[in-house]
Amino acid sequence: MNLTVESASGPVRVRDRLPDGWTVAGGAVTTEEVAGAIYVGADAPAAAGETVIYFAEAPATPEATDEYAFGPAEYGDAGELWVAADGTGRTVYVVGVET
Repeated sequence: MNLTVESASGPVRVRDRLPDGWTVAGGAVTTEEVAGAIYVGADAPAAAGETVIYFAEAPATPEATDEYAFGPAEYGDAGELWVAADGTGRTVYVVGVET
C-alpha cells in the first residue's frame, strides 16, 4: 500500500486502517490497535511529495473470501488528533485458497 503526502506545510504523521484479519508483511511502519481497529503508521513523519509504503497480507483460508475495506488514510501532526484524508478509503476483494 502507498500513502503519499500530496501537500503539507511540514512533515506529518500518516496512518492507514488495516482490514480485520490482515497482517503487515513489511515496510517502515508500526501497528497499533485503537478501539478494536488496527492502524498501520509510518515510523517517521512524511513531508509533501513523500510516500510511505507498506505491504499487507490477506487471510488465505477459503472462509476468508470476502471484500475488505482499507482506510481511510489519516494524517496528523502531534498528539492523538487524526484527520481522515477524503477519498482514501478503498475496497479489495479476496478469494481464499484451500491448501
